[in-house]
Amino acid sequence: NDPNQYGHKGLRDFLYRFAKKMVFQTEDARNCYSKRLQNVGRIIPNPICEENLEGFTGQRSNRFVVVGRLEKKKNTKTTDTVFLCCLQK
Repeated sequence: NDPNQYGHKGLRDFLYRFAKKMVFQTEDARNCYSKRLQNVGRIIPNPICEENLEGFTGQRSNRFVVVGRLEKKKNTKTTDTVFLCCLQK
């Protein structure tokens, strides 16, 4: 989420001047901020090391699973609708 979409830019920029550290979830998120904040920030590493993942060799089942917070902005209803449309084709 782009931090500029929420408004309060003046207040946000004022308060961020006092930040000694920042934490970002992704490099894209970090790039939304000033160079100074990027330099004092750290990106949270992905806890899953993809190099150590093995392919699934067990029996598969046809299940559709969505994992996430049940919030309006996650729009899980649209995810379900799109999946059902794809399934019907």
